[in-house]
Amino acid sequence: MPAPLVDGQKLLRIQDVLALVGFSRATLYRYTNAGRFPAPVRVGPRRVVWRASDLNTWFSTLQQS
Repeated sequence: MPAPLVDGQKLLRIQDVLALVGFSRATLYRYTNAGRFPAPVRVGPRRVVWRASDLNTWFSTLQQS
């Protein structure tokens, strides 16, 4: 199933994000709360997604370090 789009931006579910970064769910939220990882976007009362563009930016900052 293709990733959903909002305002033309690709959105990734948590399973997709975890597969990309290799973190556990707890580590992902720990880094998010510490400001070390992009914040998710709430799309429903119990659902969040991440913008692919935010993750691409995060990955590029890691490569520069």
